[in-house]
Amino acid sequence: ERLTNYRVYVDGQGAHATERALAMLLEEGVLQRHVARARRAYRARRDVLCEALYRRLPELEFAVPSGGMALWAQVKGINVDGWAKRGMAAGVAFQPGRRYAIDGRFQPSVRLGFAACDEGELREAVRRMASAR
Repeated sequence: ERLTNYRVYVDGQGAHATERALAMLLEEGVLQRHVARARRAYRARRDVLCEALYRRLPELEFAVPSGGMALWAQVKGINVDGWAKRGMAAGVAFQPGRRYAIDGRFQPSVRLGFAACDEGELREAVRRMASAR
């Protein structure tokens, strides 16, 4: 109860300058234009990653994600934990599905994030993944 009362006291009025600045960005369309540019950039990165995977790693099964910043792929015939280690040694990081399993059990899948890389980096990452199989 004391913490709740203190929090109400501290946050009682909000950050007027920040709220006004955000309102101006919304009213002038700046934020909407930024979101549109970001969506185009991330869509292009996603598409480059998918195309490179289809070409260099056809044994992966995946659906082109309709949103998000990562792609999940099912892996057949490759030990994904060992592959991820070999990939790291080759200079490319990707996550085996086990890292996202609540129980830590083996998952025949990988998670491939694409948001932080440009198109050339994504092509190179897939090339390194393919060579690390």
